[in-house]
Amino acid sequence: MAATKTPLENIVESLGPTLSSKAQIHLISDAKIFSETFTSWSDLNKKVPSAIIKIHTVGDALETILWATSNSVPFVVKAGGHSNFCTIGKEGVIIDLSNFKKITLHEDSVTVQAGTLTEELISAVYPQGRCVVAGGCGGVGVSGSSLAGGFGPLVGLHGLICDNLLSARVITAAGELIEVSKTKNPELFWALRGAGMRFGLVVELTLRTYPLATLGSDDGSIWEMTLMWGEEQLEDLVEALNGLGWTKGEATAYFGFAHEKEGDRISPVCLAMLHYFGPTSAAEAYFRPLLSLRPFHALNTPPHVQPGRIPYNLIDALQLPHQKHGGFKSMFGAGVQKLSAPGMRKIWETYTQFVSAHPDAFRSIVLVEMFSMEKAREIGRKDDTAFPHRDVNLWAFPIVWHDDPNTEPAATKFGNEVRKMFQDEEFRSGHKVSAYVNFNRGDESILDTYGNEERVARLQGLKKEWDPKSLFGDLVPRLK
Repeated sequence: MAATKTPLENIVESLGPTLSSKAQIHLISDAKIFSETFTSWSDLNKKVPSAIIKIHTVGDALETILWATSNSVPFVVKAGGHSNFCTIGKEGVIIDLSNFKKITLHEDSVTVQAGTLTEELISAVYPQGRCVVAGGCGGVGVSGSSLAGGFGPLVGLHGLICDNLLSARVITAAGELIEVSKTKNPELFWALRGAGMRFGLVVELTLRTYPLATLGSDDGSIWEMTLMWGEEQLEDLVEALNGLGWTKGEATAYFGFAHEKEGDRISPVCLAMLHYFGPTSAAEAYFRPLLSLRPFHALNTPPHVQPGRIPYNLIDALQLPHQKHGGFKSMFGAGVQKLSAPGMRKIWETYTQFVSAHPDAFRSIVLVEMFSMEKAREIGRKDDTAFPHRDVNLWAFPIVWHDDPNTEPAATKFGNEVRKMFQDEEFRSGHKVSAYVNFNRGDESILDTYGNEERVARLQGLKKEWDPKSLFGDLVPRLK
């Protein structure tokens, strides 16, 4: 008598007929196709599932959840693939949303399926004369960035991404497709905006859009410039950046350290990527303290509308290298209140020593994301959400990227050291650990991630109500 197949061994026969014609099931035994599909932002701690299910419709998602839950097969959901936690071993499957990208434009909003990438969303609304609050990395999934809270270039003007979430459609642990908004399942809507990946499979999101005029230009362009300096100007750069105050919603920046490679030569640099929503004259006046420090290199992204300006839909172009899949990458995020010149000098020394000792990690960077949180705080006072960190001014996220797996112990040591430095009093964090869930590495506490015991208890209650068996978003730290 033939042995009875397990649910995973029988997945093609049992799940396949319930899916649409364009859905795909890739088994680990299909070596070539599986390897092409099995990609993620980082290969660090990457597990190998028994199958990858690429859905194409909401019905596919619903049938897959019903099959997995009824057969007790664990799963993780992958959209852009940039999460440290969208991986699972041979005991489970990956629900891949990369073919689930329908975008529907409305008069002043847009509905996106959960596999849509940020660059795809921005590019869809831009020709319609609209823009949307979205993440700062074009290759990242819209759903993951939105449900965690969501930082991006327009936060200073219109609040966090989750502040602009109008509604969602969610497949629950009970296998039901429900509508979630301020008027439909409002408690769950509160949780979706800051901790949304933990309560169900969000298959669609509807986000508010804005006219391109909100960018402060007549042609949908923005001012952008990337500048580089040598280490001798580090302290002056920190003083200039702190002096800008970051209460002006039109301005955003990434500041930090990177390495430039020319042939075999690897040179560390101080780097600033600047954006301004308004006329060139206003941008140059605002950023004059930085521009006056005489950077040795200034880079603009083509094609230019005019010198120093780009179409808004190209805003993420310079960040593409660190969004690509593959390589051993990890992130060590920390919220801080201000930059510290002595603190940044210590981090510079630690960073350059690490890369000097491990040249395969030359693509590692230390960045601080700078934008005004005034609008997000104003919205937060009027509209409560699960996002806990509106008191944080700046977000630091060292990204360690190395090619040699043997570098990993040193990479982890370096990342932990830099994260701890950002938590020192020099950065006015008060030794408080503010952990943004999308920057989490996995060793952060639940209180550091969600802010206080009251919010954690509320989330735990909703988790028990909507997902008592922790089928969705069993992240670290766990809610249960």
